[in-house]
Amino acid sequence: MISPERKSELFKRHVSDPEYGGECIKYVSKISSVINGLEIDEVLDYGSGKGELAKNLELDHPVKVYLYDPAIPKIDETPEPRQMVVCVNVMEYVEKEMVDLVLDDIKRCTKDVLFIAIDGKAKDWLPKIIDRFDLMSFVATGESFFAIAYSDAH
Repeated sequence: MISPERKSELFKRHVSDPEYGGECIKYVSKISSVINGLEIDEVLDYGSGKGELAKNLELDHPVKVYLYDPAIPKIDETPEPRQMVVCVNVMEYVEKEMVDLVLDDIKRCTKDVLFIAIDGKAKDWLPKIIDRFDLMSFVATGESFFAIAYSDAH
């Protein structure tokens, strides 16, 4: 789901730019609210980068956070399905020909609920998300949006 060239490019960005991969911080309170409100006990951070989400969640109960990023050694193994998947600012870095494969994998990994945030036009992305999930909530702000959706199995 990622070419060797893209994997190398993203790994180099993670190493050279301390800020890269930390975009999830602006969504921490929203993600924490979903986890707390739905009493989620396991989360897969899909495209986790340096793991900033796990370090910054504001939780009212114990939650196991699993990291997955195909560009980072040691967390690049195919992830197991988890109760909740969080995917923040990942899809815009996915190679165009891999988008459907990655979204299908996110669906495979999501047992119950997905939180996804994308820097891009909602009209380009929402149909692909709705094809795979039941949309619960959606908020657009300019050229980005986030959505909360249930898996079909939920």
